[in-house]
Amino acid sequence: MIVADLNNEVNEGPGEGNNGSFIFNYKLDRATSSAGTITLNSGVGINLDGLGGDDLFFSGGTMSAPGVCSPNTASCIGALTVGLDFNSAHHDAISSANGVSLNALGLAFGQTVRFITDGGKRGVLRVDAVSASSVTFSYRVYL
Repeated sequence: MIVADLNNEVNEGPGEGNNGSFIFNYKLDRATSSAGTITLNSGVGINLDGLGGDDLFFSGGTMSAPGVCSPNTASCIGALTVGLDFNSAHHDAISSANGVSLNALGLAFGQTVRFITDGGKRGVLRVDAVSASSVTFSYRVYL
């Protein structure tokens, strides 16, 4: 339970007694195993979970998952669900059942992408800068 002004200590002027509604935003999520910001040059891949090989590969404005998309054995990538962004994305919004099923995805500035690593870990990234020669993104990988 959340109680605001439990002891009636906030001085309210005339007509301010109607502000008894309070917005409280929260997100329940799993812990992360890693997070950060990375810049990749074109033709370079990255292992985000420390298991197996590269999970994502960047080339000429496109992010791809090496091999055939198969969660737990090969990486997958997909656009984030409409209505979610990097800050509101959560572990359960990232699965092969809800759209993380692509091998490649064209990137744009500000875009948020979800992925599954070759070790089966789920993650999300936000494109902070992109060109044909490099991409900079913020990311987090869940336990």
